[in-house]
Amino acid sequence: MKTPFNRRTGKPGRRPVAVFDSGLRLRAGVALPDCLDNLRRLIPDRQPGVPKLLPARAYWRGAGRAPDATVTFVDDEGRFVVATLWAEDGRTEIGLFPLTSGPDRLAIPLIGHYAATFGSLSSLGTFQAGVVELAPPQITEDLLYSIVDEAGVPATPGNMGAVAGHVRDMVLEQGHQFIFGQDPAGAQSFVEGHRGASADAIVHELACWDPGVIPYIQDLPYRIQAILLERSPEGDLLAEIWNAAS
Repeated sequence: MKTPFNRRTGKPGRRPVAVFDSGLRLRAGVALPDCLDNLRRLIPDRQPGVPKLLPARAYWRGAGRAPDATVTFVDDEGRFVVATLWAEDGRTEIGLFPLTSGPDRLAIPLIGHYAATFGSLSSLGTFQAGVVELAPPQITEDLLYSIVDEAGVPATPGNMGAVAGHVRDMVLEQGHQFIFGQDPAGAQSFVEGHRGASADAIVHELACWDPGVIPYIQDLPYRIQAILLERSPEGDLLAEIWNAAS
């Protein structure tokens, strides 16, 4: 069976990416911001705190200019999709690249739902395989500052360090889970070998281990932020972090 994307291994000097198979090429009769709003209305909610449309880092290898926006989402059938969008004189050209395989992989019900709800959607054919390369998400300092800011505490070195350490541990746990199913010993080695690394470096190394995980970790920064900011009856996770930092 043909895989839905090719796996490019992480080598020194190369970026780990998931290279997607062919995609649909469409045109919506509305401007790009309105097109994104329409998509949001049709896509089911994710975990609280995780946007329906996730901005994505991706590389365009097709003809013409790079997309004006690239997002990922999960449709109402649980299908992961990369969407590329180009603004053109009040209209939007769209590329939809699903993470599926088989002869009917481009039969995406979302397209019919969009046309029935908003109209003005036409087919322009397809994009060939290999024009979209999806990169892993980044764990940036802006994310750490956002967590501290939303928690309502000062961005002191102690608080920032405590949050950075906890985020790193959560990313390490995610990496362990992905690797363990294929290589239990390797999963532990991965954890031990990256305890001193930044969360962003760990995400990169996980993607190098297997670029096939890249689509499945696109929402990782948002999930981590949502978990850390969640207040539950069992306690406040961030309060525990602040207490440990003080």
